[in-house]
Amino acid sequence: MRSVAAAHAGLRSAWQRFADVFHGAETGGASARELAVISRDPREPAIVRASALARFSRDLARTPAGSDAVKQALSDADPLVRRAGLTALESLPPDQRSAFGAALLSDPSRHVRIEAARVMAVVRPETLAPSARAAYDRAAAEFVAAQRVNDDRPEARTNLGTYFATQGRVTAAETELRAALALDPTFVPAYVNLADLYRAEQREPDVRRVLAEGLTAVPDDASLHYALGLALVRAQRTAEGLTHIERAAARAPDNTRFVYTYAVSLHSTGKPREAIAVLEKLLRSRPNDRDVLVALVAFNRDQRALEPARRYAERLAAQYPDDPEAQRLVAELRARSPR
Repeated sequence: MRSVAAAHAGLRSAWQRFADVFHGAETGGASARELAVISRDPREPAIVRASALARFSRDLARTPAGSDAVKQALSDADPLVRRAGLTALESLPPDQRSAFGAALLSDPSRHVRIEAARVMAVVRPETLAPSARAAYDRAAAEFVAAQRVNDDRPEARTNLGTYFATQGRVTAAETELRAALALDPTFVPAYVNLADLYRAEQREPDVRRVLAEGLTAVPDDASLHYALGLALVRAQRTAEGLTHIERAAARAPDNTRFVYTYAVSLHSTGKPREAIAVLEKLLRSRPNDRDVLVALVAFNRDQRALEPARRYAERLAAQYPDDPEAQRLVAELRARSPR
């Protein structure tokens, strides 16, 4: 008969090893190294390893540990993991996407091939080898066909519009995104992506117009308020723009980007104390977010509040020990406010 200790050991081995790391990723506290370990762990199910890769932020994917994990995922035996590795390539420049992802354009799994075509849409066709170009053309046709099967859904039309926009096919992209809105006038991603298309074409009046259309249909959507706020700031209508950014932060208080941008906006308009208060509140839900910590260091230092600035810098360095900027900030603030 097994002992109680042995039974407990067996239970411990069955516990989820990834939960704490995933929680850290959601709160800005997971390192690329921790997520990479999970993505490579053969004891974990494919869905868990793929989920670890999905949690790589832009900065994490560019670290040595993150880059190595993504490269390994692209040759994983499970198509779910290969597909997640491809998605993580979106954090890399087009030439690196091509170098790592071209082989998966001919992957045995159709889902993987389709994702490879989507991720590599930014790659200029003339930079591909002839065999890779032919594989891309085949995979791209599969991607488009997959969306056309569901072209009575705004999601599929938006996918097509975004894909064509990435390829620089502006007219085709606009047609698809407008078709998505005709199917569902409340489908927010279509408004946002159409505004992004117009912004890339430097059609700023059209950006503001389409976002205003979206807010008429969905007046409380935070992402539309945020996008319109940025557009108004670009148009030098700063006060009006900040009102929309504030509304975005209020409607989506868990969205770090919205709240962070609101705090930066407050600081840039001469309200540093209010900005610090907003970031301190955000830090309670994102206790290890690098951008929030860096901003708190900078804003407090600008206010000559050197002691809290140093504490935030030390917290940043403890969470990101390989970050040279964090180490530099600690050294600077310790020199200015010795304990």
